Amino acid sequence: MQRNGETREGRGLGKRTFDTFPSWKGQAEGPEPVSGCVFPGGCYWKRTVKLSELHLGQKVVHPQYGEGEVRSIHDHAAEILFRDGRKPVDPEACGLMPAESQAALSGLKVPLDTLIQQVVEAAADRLGLEKLESQVHELAPRWRKGMLVLRPSDPALQPKEIELEVFFHKLVMMRNQLRVLEQKVNSSETLSSADKFDWQQYITRCYGSMTTFNLLFKEKESAF
Repeated sequence: MQRNGETREGRGLGKRTFDTFPSWKGQAEGPEPVSGCVFPGGCYWKRTVKLSELHLGQKVVHPQYGEGEVRSIHDHAAEILFRDGRKPVDPEACGLMPAESQAALSGLKVPLDTLIQQVVEAAADRLGLEKLESQVHELAPRWRKGMLVLRPSDPALQPKEIELEVFFHKLVMMRNQLRVLEQKVNSSETLSSADKFDWQQYITRCYGSMTTFNLLFKEKESAF
């Protein structure tokens, strides 16, 4: 850790003066460039992303050429596509910074957007949730683009129409939640065998109450 005004030997920098604000981050003063930078004009010391942390398609920022995108990664350098073309980059030597927010978990760094997407997908899979588009394929072809009509006995009242894809989506969501509940009951370590049997009976009755809608499913294995 360097304090304000102290000097240290930086890799390729010689003796340089560093400020500590925040305490873990420094900024080289003076025009002397970092040795090993492949860009004309040189690059200056700062906290950088490592070559091992880069991935294809990642957005990065170069201190001279601005924002770019990682297109290929090699043993000692990465090829970055900037606005003025592709350039080879040694990330640490050039002070390359990630343009995306980063999250570090148990020493593993990944883009924040990627982390959020993976968490959401894992949570949706654990809860048995599916996108509407992924559920429509379970709907029998003859019912697609159809309408569910709820017609009151009083002709003075208007009927209610619901798209079958929307209604079917709700049915599949209910089915998936029942399956998750069934798995949790069967794998529970706190419920006794008798309690598990009772809960299983309730779940079976719920399935039985929904069998009227099995005609909407394309495959019998997907139905209630």
